[in-house]
Amino acid sequence: MKKMILLVAVLLGSVLGNRTYSQSFTMLTDTIYISAAPGFASYFDSIVTGTAPVTYTWKVIDCNFPGDWRTATASGFCDNDLCLFMPSLWPTGAVETSAPYLASDTGVLDLTLDLTSTSTPGCYYVTVMLHNVLIPTDSAKETFIICYSTLAAPAAINNANISLYPNPANSELNLSYAPNAGITSLKVFDVMGTEEASQATGNSTSLVDIHTLSKGVHFIRLINQSGEVVAIRKFVKD
Repeated sequence: MKKMILLVAVLLGSVLGNRTYSQSFTMLTDTIYISAAPGFASYFDSIVTGTAPVTYTWKVIDCNFPGDWRTATASGFCDNDLCLFMPSLWPTGAVETSAPYLASDTGVLDLTLDLTSTSTPGCYYVTVMLHNVLIPTDSAKETFIICYSTLAAPAAINNANISLYPNPANSELNLSYAPNAGITSLKVFDVMGTEEASQATGNSTSLVDIHTLSKGVHFIRLINQSGEVVAIRKFVKD
């Protein structure tokens, strides 16, 4: 399954305290806030797999989406094996099983929202519970809170207009993005959610000095003037 990384809306999340579960995975935040506009979008969760491959079972355990959100053509969740739409996930509570995720993989589930024809504005939530198949007590739940407005639509952010290179990198990273994305700063975090660096950004490009970072996986959060997280990108330090 190809992961959809179209961030049409703005992620407002801040780390509420990373949590590590028996070394098998880390959750960087247990709540993700999204400001959404009409259109189609997909949002990663904040799960990072640990040092060994993990297979997850998962299910929707709570949701207050209005009717036109739940019945939209392509609203639901995708793991690394398949995509399921909301009517088959809630209120049925169906349990799904992913394919194995590799060590240090990030983003176990994608929440996909089809808001192309919905008419109900407001703030609503959906909560997902995940379990390590081999360690059933090794579990976590994550809540997506989506505030939807039919008014102004934020700039579309996708793989085509956010570019990070080279990746892996040794000393410097180049970032480019659409000028209308409104990105004004960035922060760098390690896999445990510890902030390692921050800086202001240019209008459409930035150069990030990473030579002091430890080798391994790190994350860059791109932030707008309101302090909202526009997008998160993963990179590897050589």
